[in-house]
Order: sequence, then structure tokens, then C-alpha cells
Amino acid sequence: MELEKFDVKISSDKAYISMTGLFDGDKTLNDLDVHWIIEGKPKTDSKGKTYLELEKFDVKISSDKAYLSMTGLFDGDKTLSETMLKFLNEHQKEFIKEIEPALNEAFSQLYLGLAKPMFRKLPYNEMFPDL
Repeated sequence: MELEKFDVKISSDKAYISMTGLFDGDKTLNDLDVHWIIEGKPKTDSKGKTYLELEKFDVKISSDKAYLSMTGLFDGDKTLSETMLKFLNEHQKEFIKEIEPALNEAFSQLYLGLAKPMFRKLPYNEMFPDL
């Protein structure tokens, strides 16, 4: 199991929730749509090989359904933890709407960091031979 830091805030006309802490848990998104938008420019090295220099790697994630399971909420208070998880899972659409921008930004930065070295090593004409 992996420990992750969550800072969850949900507000609506019915409730305001703020949780900060280190929780052990699982986050499942169902019916997931992911769109990648990659932007870059060609860069030619001293040997004449052209590479794609990535400037932007946007990830747009959307989901219609989420499920959370976490332990360690409220210093292990079982009643509060179960009540909170039930609330979050029952109001998943609002929760998803709240976390999607942060997920998109986090995945965009992650994939940009992972993809840049790959694009620096693979020449553009090898990556896209038909272009």
C-alpha cells in the first residue's frame, strides 16, 4: 500500500469539508476519458538529426464515476472515517469536479518530465517516418 498526502476540500450549498493529512488509500476512476495534447518544435543537433523538443504535454482526464477507499482519516476514528467516505462516494460527481484540475496538472507535469528525455533520444523522422 502506498501513503499519499491528500488535501481535499469540497464545498456546496449543503456542506463544506476540509481534510488534510497522510492517508493510506485507493482512488478508482471509472469510465475514464484521457486526452493528450503534445506541443513542441523541431530541433536539429550538430549531427543533423532532428528531434522534437517538447514544450507542453497537457493531459485532460474526465470521469463520470469515482470510488475512494482510505484509512487513517480523522486519526483512525472509524465512525468519522466511514461517514466521510460514504459522503464522498455518494457525492462523487462533485468530488470529481473538484479534483480533476489538480489531476490534470499533476499528470501533465509527470508526462512532460517522462516524455522529454524520450523525445531527445529518438529522432523525429524515426518517430514519425511518414511525415
